[in-house]
Amino acid sequence: MGFKKDILNVVMPLLRGAPFIAIILACTYLSVSRMVDYMTPKYRAAGAIRINLKENHLAEDLFPAPGGGGAGKVDAFIAEIEVFKSREILRKTFERLDFELDLYRVGDMKTLPLIDERPFLLQYEVLEPRGYDKLFYLVYQGNGRFSMGKSKEAETHQLVFRAGEEVVAEGLRFTLRLNEPFLREKPHSLKPGDCFAFRINSIDGLINGVSDANLFIKPVDKDVPILKIYYLNEVPERAMKFVNALMEAYMEHYREKLEKKADEMLAYLDVKLDSAERALRKAEAELAAFKTANSLVNPTQESDALLKETMQLNNQKVDLELQRAELQRLFDYLASGNDLRDFTPNFQALKEDVFRTTYLKIQDLELQKHDLLIKYPAHSEEVMNVQYKINELRTMLNESVRNTIRNLDLRLRKIDQEMAEVDATLKSYPEKQRRLVELEREVQLREAMYNYLSKRRTELAIARSANLYPHQIIDRALLPTTPSSPNRPLILGVTLFFALLLGMAVAYAWDFWRAKVTSVSKLEDIMSIPVLGELAHVPEGQWDTFELHARIVAKLTQLFAHYQNGMFITVASYAPLEGKSFAAAQIGRALAQTGKRVLLIDLDIWKPSLHELVGTVNFGGVAGILAGDIDVYDAPLLTQTENLELIPAGDVEACNPGMIFSEEFQLMLQSMGSIYDVIIVDTPPLSLAIDAVAVMQQSHLNLFVVRARYSKVRKVKALEKLIHEWELFNSMVLLNDVRMKPRELKKYRHEATGWKRKLLNRA
Repeated sequence: MGFKKDILNVVMPLLRGAPFIAIILACTYLSVSRMVDYMTPKYRAAGAIRINLKENHLAEDLFPAPGGGGAGKVDAFIAEIEVFKSREILRKTFERLDFELDLYRVGDMKTLPLIDERPFLLQYEVLEPRGYDKLFYLVYQGNGRFSMGKSKEAETHQLVFRAGEEVVAEGLRFTLRLNEPFLREKPHSLKPGDCFAFRINSIDGLINGVSDANLFIKPVDKDVPILKIYYLNEVPERAMKFVNALMEAYMEHYREKLEKKADEMLAYLDVKLDSAERALRKAEAELAAFKTANSLVNPTQESDALLKETMQLNNQKVDLELQRAELQRLFDYLASGNDLRDFTPNFQALKEDVFRTTYLKIQDLELQKHDLLIKYPAHSEEVMNVQYKINELRTMLNESVRNTIRNLDLRLRKIDQEMAEVDATLKSYPEKQRRLVELEREVQLREAMYNYLSKRRTELAIARSANLYPHQIIDRALLPTTPSSPNRPLILGVTLFFALLLGMAVAYAWDFWRAKVTSVSKLEDIMSIPVLGELAHVPEGQWDTFELHARIVAKLTQLFAHYQNGMFITVASYAPLEGKSFAAAQIGRALAQTGKRVLLIDLDIWKPSLHELVGTVNFGGVAGILAGDIDVYDAPLLTQTENLELIPAGDVEACNPGMIFSEEFQLMLQSMGSIYDVIIVDTPPLSLAIDAVAVMQQSHLNLFVVRARYSKVRKVKALEKLIHEWELFNSMVLLNDVRMKPRELKKYRHEATGWKRKLLNRA
């Protein structure tokens, strides 16, 4: 049963507040729908490109690595996302696209881009930089006349011209011509008062318009070298073209980069090959001359091992010299202080991933610096902070390269030392044999050098021709047909959800603010104060007073046994018009009919009414007692009901109201307990005056009247809070004016008749 009440307490406020919830939901739906209608739709195009992780495969062909570097390749793959967003790639992208002119139709609430359905054509030439990246408004005046300005209000436009007329203004030279074929097909697309806007975009302006909000790039998986590219634009064709152009520009950028790197390597190898060839020819000539002069044909078998060892050492030396040359080239470039964006080292020659990571960080920071210099001066804090980071990383990279060169020099000296030892061994041979071995060794070394360089050049030339496009476009962007934003279902769903929450909150707040007590059960749910009973709403004259209050009188009679000198009852309410005076008069009349001698005292100085309810005059009374005009024992007036007397309020304006609740007056009232069986005091509403608390604290019973369908729940809770604060433990609640269904009223009357019979028999 308690669970059912909890459910009802949750559900009933929502049912009563259903109109508020419906209105809030309807208003939210209409307003959000209208707002979404006025939002400019954006379309999203998507493409996919496969990234070749062997970015430096040309360098690897020249300097083969002893092992793989999976972690470094993953880092390089993730770093390519930033390469896509770099200004260099974006510039190459927009140079491929015709996005220079933007043309819009401007409405009162919405601005739409015009792509194909243009009522006029615009031919233009930018004369000055100030003509770029500014929005100009055109208003059609009729008869082929237009006005132009920087706002859409035609009244502010100072330039007026005709279609077909050449106009020079705002750094532009342009001619506007009506699109006659389109206007013949759709004549209502150009009417007087129609507003349009156009903008000439610079490459830098287009680049600045690309951000994380409209360009999103993410890897399919960290172990899968495929990037997904998403781009948002108001025009679906532009979204598609941008994604495809971006992927093509990225591939072209790498093609140019690889061509440049390959050409540099080939030029370097050509020089080395030419030198090696001359040295080989010279060594072969010297060997042939020595053999001819000394009639020698074959070297000794003992010298073969030394020659083989010498050849291996010489190959190692050549490899290290090539690596040192590449490192020296990087070191010299770093020392020059030039921008690293224009230089690409052979990272495989550096051997360590830290060089590659540091270099890419420097390159990224220099790109950031380049972007910042467009917006800020060179001495600004933003630029100086980036420059400081660049200097720190360049210093670290410079020191690392220098240390690596030193290590290579040590290894080269060690190889030279080993080769010297081999030479010393050979010197122990007989002079002719030693000389022959030296010459043959020299020929073999020169031949090995030449073959090694020739092989590498051939491989590099093949790689240059075959691998200039290491990346591959997996999915080209298609023309989007539906807008991706605004997402109407999502926006409506979220806003309606929050509107529902708001409506529920309003319903609960309204229920809390306006909820009223309707039954004894609800009164018991919200109050811990005992409920004496309820008074049914009965049309006047249908029930007698005693019958109506029989149950209440019976319960009060049970309480009389505890009091020997008469019972002192205070009747009060939290707010006016809850029926406390009516309840006091009716209960007093019913008690008097049981044979009890009852005294009613009207202390409601705000609105005295007991004298009217019991049919007597408002004479003397409390005001007369306080003024000393009448004795307290002479103040009670007879009423139309036997055993019922009343001390009315009297002329309360002529006395001090504060004296009514003084200690002397309370003692005087208590002295009446020896004369009457029951004394019922009617006090002012607590919300108007709290002086009656002094009387309540002396009462045997404080009866607080709550009116059904009138008293609000929050005020009843406030009443209970006051009762606890004042420690009025001898308190009970009476629910007044309860409307019952005929069946319930019949049952109530039947029970009241039974109580009436018992009370009269007892009397």
